[in-house]
Amino acid sequence: MVRVSNGLCCGSSKVALVNAAREGDSWAWSSLIDMCTPSVRTIASRFERDTNRVEDIVQESWMAAIQRIVSLRDTSRFDPWLHAIVRNKCCTHIRNAVECKLLSEHERSEEWPANNDDPETEAIKAEEIALAKVKIAHGLDSLAEVYREAIVARYFDDLSYQEIAEANEIPVGTVKSRLFTAHVQLKRVLEEVA
Repeated sequence: MVRVSNGLCCGSSKVALVNAAREGDSWAWSSLIDMCTPSVRTIASRFERDTNRVEDIVQESWMAAIQRIVSLRDTSRFDPWLHAIVRNKCCTHIRNAVECKLLSEHERSEEWPANNDDPETEAIKAEEIALAKVKIAHGLDSLAEVYREAIVARYFDDLSYQEIAEANEIPVGTVKSRLFTAHVQLKRVLEEVA
């Protein structure tokens, strides 16, 4: 790859940058990161409202992209490939958040005494928690992106219908419709894996 003194590639395109990055060119990686981080951040922000967690997702997505670049066969498809990585990282963060909420709910539950030393009871508790995690993760993964985003915004970010509508620039009625559809689909999926 030929570079001019101001750091720009002569006649380069994103495909040329991707090809150079695949060959280990750190300047090409730096250029791709500068060029694509705004879209990566936008996708992460659809799933996660906390800016610190969004930045974690952005960083993790780029690390995964750098590690997996050799698996990208068609370099002209870099953007969809990168966006899939970002969505997968977001789903991982959602799953982790669900697991934390489940664990804290079980810890607060009166059903399970805090100092129960009965190994059989502890084994049942652990099995139920593991099963609940699998069911919820499967349910969230099965939803289309718009429905998953609505569920995360409403129940994990505790946003009101109005706040979700404003954040996504959609009417409140659309938010309600998406949440209704998401509930129906989640219920169906959770019943199937019961």
